[in-house]
Amino acid sequence: MNFSERIWGNGKAVADYIMRDVRNAIIRGDNYAKLVKDMRERFTGTSKHNAYRLIYTEGTFIVNESSMQAFIEMGYTHYKYSAVMDEKTCDICGGLHGQVFPIAERMPGFNFPACHPWCRCSFEIVTEDVYNSDMRDDGHIAKPIAARHSATGNPPGVLYYGGELNSKQKELLSLLPREGSEATVRKGEVSMKDLAALTAKTDAEYAMFTRGAQRLVVRGNSMEILALDEARALELKAQGYRLSGHTHTGTQAVDTMPSKGDRFILGCFEQENSVIYLPTGKYEVFSIGVKDGS
Repeated sequence: MNFSERIWGNGKAVADYIMRDVRNAIIRGDNYAKLVKDMRERFTGTSKHNAYRLIYTEGTFIVNESSMQAFIEMGYTHYKYSAVMDEKTCDICGGLHGQVFPIAERMPGFNFPACHPWCRCSFEIVTEDVYNSDMRDDGHIAKPIAARHSATGNPPGVLYYGGELNSKQKELLSLLPREGSEATVRKGEVSMKDLAALTAKTDAEYAMFTRGAQRLVVRGNSMEILALDEARALELKAQGYRLSGHTHTGTQAVDTMPSKGDRFILGCFEQENSVIYLPTGKYEVFSIGVKDGS
């Protein structure tokens, strides 16, 4: 069984379901409990927690995007990111709170809600008087997006703005030139954020395994890591490695959801949890269990 068999083995079916059925249901005003029930009936084996997370996150985007379309029709050009500032606020949304962006450059998952699973954020439209107060004499915004988000080595900067990998990431990539390449490095020389940046740069999946102060990184292709099958997973476990995490190449909330293959490989290591990172820098911890609340 391959490592990253996409979303229950049928990613297109899930994506089509989200784009069509879920969005239409939210626009109609259907409650989330009904949507969760419908999704679990259609995609058997989906936990209640995962279904609700996906629908909640998609709902956040739909509500914000539909509101934005009305402001676009009225001629507005900029918006301000608005996070719910409390003890649950994440670093991503807290850092974006209050920042002003051109509407034409909005990107869900980067500078427009939803930025991650369970995102509670919204936006405020920027009126002309506020917008003009933030303009420089040359007519540009005082803090353009590229300046707010250092691109070098930063996954969303690499993905959206063509930023370069940092020196550590470049050295690691030189050790992983093609699909199936493996590299062993010291623990402090690579993190899951680094692998997210590599995925943003190469459109390939990567998996990372840890044994003491040593880490092993394996490169896949854009859809899976063919070199990591059941036999290889059991071999690595016997050598004392643990699965630290892996990346997916997608950029939407649905892409953080584990496939049956992901859970199967995790089971080979006899672990309860691991993590999936996207090239946007978003991540989600997943568990081996497939049950409500898992």
